[in-house]
Amino acid sequence: MFRLKFYAATFALVIGLLTAFNQMARVQSAAGNPLFGMPENFSATLMAAPTATLTATLNPTPCSTFSSGSEVGIGSASASVAVGDMDGDGDLDFVTANEASGTITTRLNNGAGAFSGGDSSSFIASRPMSVALGDVDGDGDLDAATANFGSNSATISLNDGTGYSLNFSYRYVAVGRNPISVALGDVDGDGDLDLATANFNNGTDFDQNTVSIRFNDGAG
Repeated sequence: MFRLKFYAATFALVIGLLTAFNQMARVQSAAGNPLFGMPENFSATLMAAPTATLTATLNPTPCSTFSSGSEVGIGSASASVAVGDMDGDGDLDFVTANEASGTITTRLNNGAGAFSGGDSSSFIASRPMSVALGDVDGDGDLDAATANFGSNSATISLNDGTGYSLNFSYRYVAVGRNPISVALGDVDGDGDLDLATANFNNGTDFDQNTVSIRFNDGAG
């Protein structure tokens, strides 16, 4: 009896998933945007219990191709990159965290995908491993936050609005041991961006692996 109920429940779950998937495909197709950006060519095979497997086949034709671009000079041993409109001109620039030099680098987009200008900061902290972008101080432009593996800290680098310089107004935030990744988001729902780091303990006490949450006072 238990096995029969299990098969029946599994069968119902698979039917539900298949129905939802087909509904998504119809909605996307009606909007002129086939599911996953591919032409609508979806087929599914449902096998009865006890196998209860679902096979979904999508058109294997890739929806995008990438051609050769460019190599843009940045700082030493870059470990992370984030993309955002640093200078407010409507196109996407990028910022890197450079582990070996302890710096961040900004490169500005000319609108056609060619990057130049910007700046590499002075030394901000030991081994910045990750970078995230967000308007931390609420002034309308994107600032940069880094997780600094070598100093158990995060650095907030405030943007002057031009994107050219992140060399000033650093805010240092103590976090857990060996932060390796950083993210920005409104954790406490007060309208400003808070900070989270993932902290990697590379020793033997893996219980010390943590996430640090630090709340923003609204001024970064």
